Amino acid sequence: MIYDLIVVGSGSVGAAEGYYATQAGLSVLMIDSAHPPHNKGTHHGESRLIRHAYGEGERYVPLVLRAQTLWDELEQRAGERIMHRSSVLNLAPIQSAFIQNVIDSARQWQLNIEVMQPDEVRKRWPQINVPEGYLGVFEPQSGYLKCEQTVRSWIQLAEQAGCARFFNCPVSEIGRDGDLQQGDHARRHLPRPQDADQCWHLGRQTGAQPAGCPDPQGICLVSGGWSLQ
Repeated sequence: MIYDLIVVGSGSVGAAEGYYATQAGLSVLMIDSAHPPHNKGTHHGESRLIRHAYGEGERYVPLVLRAQTLWDELEQRAGERIMHRSSVLNLAPIQSAFIQNVIDSARQWQLNIEVMQPDEVRKRWPQINVPEGYLGVFEPQSGYLKCEQTVRSWIQLAEQAGCARFFNCPVSEIGRDGDLQQGDHARRHLPRPQDADQCWHLGRQTGAQPAGCPDPQGICLVSGGWSLQ
């Protein structure tokens, strides 16, 4: 079978790539050395803080807002809550470039924020002892993302859309043989039982075939398309 795209690593970026590429009409295969979501990637952990006004600079804001739109769409399609708008409070010394960038980026992109003095923060949240000389910027529409749940939803929706997936199947090497780009599977391959019917060797046979897996397969890039041979 020939694939338009093979995604090696199906965590937060790879799972999204597999889903949206499949939605765009490409024939896609997602591969991962473990079974995502798992604790071996950058998506590991229950949640990630999502800020909209960005202290690192306003150039990030359009990316964040676009991502927020896609997370909201993912919630609707997955039928489960992924983004929790718990609000975010930014705190920093008033002279810091970070807090000024938060304010400037919010104003430039017309984001809903509230600039707060230390006494205002302490009055609203008595448990936060903000020293004088600090400034608070409250973002009521920001919050946190359930990142592992997000990865799981992307993978499920991608599979429903027709994306193939081979998990617990590590790729150990990508080389070139003339005009062909070829990947080899890892020598040690230990699939989970529930994934046995979805596991393939990628590349040349390097040892005994794991129980329940199909015959070892090769993976090549030919004229822009990946093929399992």
